[in-house]
Amino acid sequence: MAIRAESLQAMEFVEHNLVTDDAFLETQLLICRNVLIYFGAALQARALDLFERSLQRGGFLVLGSAESILDRDDTWAPCRPSCGFSEKPWRERDERRSEDPRRR
Repeated sequence: MAIRAESLQAMEFVEHNLVTDDAFLETQLLICRNVLIYFGAALQARALDLFERSLQRGGFLVLGSAESILDRDDTWAPCRPSCGFSEKPWRERDERRSEDPRRR
């Protein structure tokens, strides 16, 4: 995955402990590649709950190719599965397509 240089200027990179730290709010892009595969089921669930609380609606979560959130399809919408991209929908799942302003 590559990020354009002009995009890097608008980003803030922070270290976050998924085991002990609480949610970090107002996040639009969360990249956590190849981390969840080392966690047990309980810690994976905690991390995914943390991601859900941290991301704004319409925000993106990027995971590694070996990681999956398929059992949480009520929360996340795969938008580029081959790259590990998932989106936190703008609205509840059944309203997402018609109400998302980017899809009009």
